[in-house]
Amino acid sequence: MNVDLLYRKISCGVLVRRSFWQSRIPATLLCLCLLWHSFPSLVSATELSTSSVNSRRTSLRIGSFNIQVFGESKVNKTFVRDTILSVISRYDIIFIQEIRDDKNKAIYDLLDQLNLGSGRNYKALVSSRLGTGEMKEQYAYFYDSAVVKVEDSYVFPDVKDDFSREPFVARFKGQGRAFTLAGIHIAPLKVREELRALGTVKAHIDSRFGDNNTFFMGDFNADCIYYKPIEGFDFFDEAPRLMIHDEEDTTVSPSSCAYDRVLGFGPIQNYTSEAQPFNFMQMFDYDLANAKLVSDHFPVEFSIEGTGEMDEIVPIPNKPVPVDEDNAAVIVDGPHLQKPVELPSITPDENACGLEPYKTPANYCYGSFDGKKKRVSSDCCL
Repeated sequence: MNVDLLYRKISCGVLVRRSFWQSRIPATLLCLCLLWHSFPSLVSATELSTSSVNSRRTSLRIGSFNIQVFGESKVNKTFVRDTILSVISRYDIIFIQEIRDDKNKAIYDLLDQLNLGSGRNYKALVSSRLGTGEMKEQYAYFYDSAVVKVEDSYVFPDVKDDFSREPFVARFKGQGRAFTLAGIHIAPLKVREELRALGTVKAHIDSRFGDNNTFFMGDFNADCIYYKPIEGFDFFDEAPRLMIHDEEDTTVSPSSCAYDRVLGFGPIQNYTSEAQPFNFMQMFDYDLANAKLVSDHFPVEFSIEGTGEMDEIVPIPNKPVPVDEDNAAVIVDGPHLQKPVELPSITPDENACGLEPYKTPANYCYGSFDGKKKRVSSDCCL
């Protein structure tokens, strides 16, 4: 038998003639084969490296959330509280509006639960009670003190009485950036007047901090029946960056309204993303009735690119175990459930206040239903 006709099997599973094997070419082939066999381990190493990199981040995450009549009642409802905690734990800084708690207790209970659930070190800036008559509210900033520091904070001195609830201003510094947040909940019947008055607030901020790296944020009620976005937001000494666009929907409602806004100024905009609503109803797979137990608004969010690395945010789990409290329940995916839990419906009486209830000068209470104004119970405006 001619040995040159013999075939030899090499590690790659390739058969070659012995004469071919005795040449220099197989050495190259063998190296390529060995490299091919080691490729999966190289890929795994790359994936591990990428995974390690992805566990770090460089952007600060900032949010604004109108939690609709936030007080002890919401804190004491497990489903509602846990959903709120899951939402706000997404952020390094979050501006919270519509706190109505004359005991000043619910917001600090929420802060304690946030730190307990997230393992982070959030601190709070809480304003005094603002507003006229019985419709007083508080604002709050929750911020991760390991990531950002507060340089200053104050309620804008509204000597002209332009605002129903004065803006709450806070100066933050972290990850190589310094910037100012000016949060406000604009009264539905004074949108134009209060938007125009924000120009004075910006001038005050620019003078106080020596730069214009500022974001105005909050529930502006700047859409639908309260304001026509075509009128614009150019009420300042420079054109603002409109970070929430008019076509966005920030309401937990069948209607589509961009009530919640973010306006940006200054060179920091070069490092800032667009803003967008966080649709927790869709993200957490809630129906409309259960989502409205949390709020009639979605939070809006954006990020600022920093110069250093931070640990990745791990939000508090968003699907608590179903409970039967005040008609609140939620579908949970997990091995501990044999079948989905049916979400109970809410009777009309429990959802009769509509969107953004407000009191008229004649002390009548009105709410918005699918973009239409309707008189509702005076209890809705307490």
